[in-house]
Amino acid sequence: MRNRITYANVTATLALIAATAGGAHAFGADDGPTARVAAIPDAAGVYRACVRRSTGTLRLVNSVARCRRTGRVRLREFAVSWSQTGPAGRDGRAGTAGPPGSPGQPGAPGATKVTVKSDVSRDVSCPQGQVAVGGGATPDGAAITDSHPTPTSGTPTGWHSDQGAKNPGPQFNPTTYVICASP
Repeated sequence: MRNRITYANVTATLALIAATAGGAHAFGADDGPTARVAAIPDAAGVYRACVRRSTGTLRLVNSVARCRRTGRVRLREFAVSWSQTGPAGRDGRAGTAGPPGSPGQPGAPGATKVTVKSDVSRDVSCPQGQVAVGGGATPDGAAITDSHPTPTSGTPTGWHSDQGAKNPGPQFNPTTYVICASP
């Protein structure tokens, strides 16, 4: 029966070479007492070898030109080569969800509403460090005649409102409010 090259034969030979020479040196069977060092695999990651037709013996070489193609029939060899790195495979499936993350930092405080109920006219101020982003007034028995941020120029920090009553007193109590936020 004739021996042929098989996957198992190639794998076993490579494993033996890698185990004994670290994959960096190749020694031919007919090299005699002086072994030659070859760059195996080459810089492109390609392995090259010669296979003896009669026995299926694999001999790693750094050039396929070293394969013995002439001479007695039983010594003839043929060249084989393969890549150390195969083509890239497909992307794998998505992994399982990881554990929940740690809680984030607390956010900036939201808007603050400051409300003051008074007679006829009132100024309302934001807490220290906040600015007015809105405001207004709710009338009590008469119309609101004036409603605006204070100061009237620069960064507003409060709200002013007036009710149209000429005679202030307990019968007219508008509610003035300002909406404040941190800048």
